[in-house]
Amino acid sequence: MSTLNMTLAGNRFRRRGRVEVDGLADLPVLILAISEVGARFSVADPAQVPGAFTLVIEPQQIRMACQTLRRSGDEVGVRFD
Repeated sequence: MSTLNMTLAGNRFRRRGRVEVDGLADLPVLILAISEVGARFSVADPAQVPGAFTLVIEPQQIRMACQTLRRSGDEVGVRFD
């Protein structure tokens, strides 16, 4: 079982996280849902979320490489690489 599975049981929850680009954590997010293949989170300005980045899930500090799939309102949908 992966670290993600063991740590994040279920796919609907609210967990703080952040978008990290080139090792710099600069954009706080609220993770709304997560699965083995991706996640959905809310962010103050979705336009600031790049096409590729690392999502850091707190407080476990789990890092997941992501590709942005969609932006809708204040939410962003991503898939894990």
